[in-house]
Amino acid sequence: MNRLPKIISVFILLLGCHTFNAQETYYNEKPDSIAKIITIKGTVYTGSILSDDGKILTIESAEVGKIVIDKIDIKKIEYIKNTEQNADGFKLSLYEYGFAPTAFNLQKNQVSLQNHYFAYWVVEYGITDNISIDAGITYPLVMPIKFGLKSSVKLAEDLRLGVKANAYVTMDYYGLGSHTNNTSTIITPFSMGYNASGMLTIGDPSINLTVGGTYYNFDADLVASHIMGYALFLGGHKQFKDKLGLSMELLYLQDYTQTSLFSFGVLLKYFRSPTKLFTIGLETPTFPRVNAFSTHTATQYLVIPLPYVGFRKLF
Repeated sequence: MNRLPKIISVFILLLGCHTFNAQETYYNEKPDSIAKIITIKGTVYTGSILSDDGKILTIESAEVGKIVIDKIDIKKIEYIKNTEQNADGFKLSLYEYGFAPTAFNLQKNQVSLQNHYFAYWVVEYGITDNISIDAGITYPLVMPIKFGLKSSVKLAEDLRLGVKANAYVTMDYYGLGSHTNNTSTIITPFSMGYNASGMLTIGDPSINLTVGGTYYNFDADLVASHIMGYALFLGGHKQFKDKLGLSMELLYLQDYTQTSLFSFGVLLKYFRSPTKLFTIGLETPTFPRVNAFSTHTATQYLVIPLPYVGFRKLF
């Protein structure tokens, strides 16, 4: 009888070793299940991401065609050139979830914010081509864009837990000036609603969102300034004749159905700055009514797909 506790202890120890080895094998044999960094022109960036099971991994280095995450060499990142729309792009494949191995194709398996996908896409990458960014951008499926964020790991944890994160935000796009906010609420991607005046806005504190049982509330200052800068980054400034210089000709508008609006799409119809210096209404044809996972389920949105504009050279 005295030997039984020792036998049980040895069994538990062996079981623990087996579990550890299985986990280690998992990441070595199935690297495609790990979220990947996007790089531009071979530039090396470092940061942190989440694996599909919520584990925080460290990006040690990344270049076109290759990425090293926690000493695991992943070679499924491929730089591509979208000649049809004359825009730079990247091929990103996530085979485990059935995503088609084509550039920015999330149509097959829609992104659902009721699971960990929204945190799964927390990746950092740098943009060095014709635009200046302080610290990096989160992937388009995660908002807000982060500037000067001290810890990408902290952001990943906060996104996964659905809690507030601290960020230092500085906006300065083409003479628009700067705005700083140190206490931001992490929100979900590009969701909007009507304010008390009936105007569709981004960054109105009264707008709220419930996703997977988690309640989100917009931070007016942070979100509005981010959207303004992000829209400039996407659309350029050459041809659209309005205060912020958005180029409708460069947006390549497409129709999306209800659940596919998260296919790297940017949703906006009106947006404004916290100081109300800018209010832009994009006069466009009728677009499909979509459910943006908010309390406003029958709102018409302008959908700007990122595949054609996300990495466009602005000058």
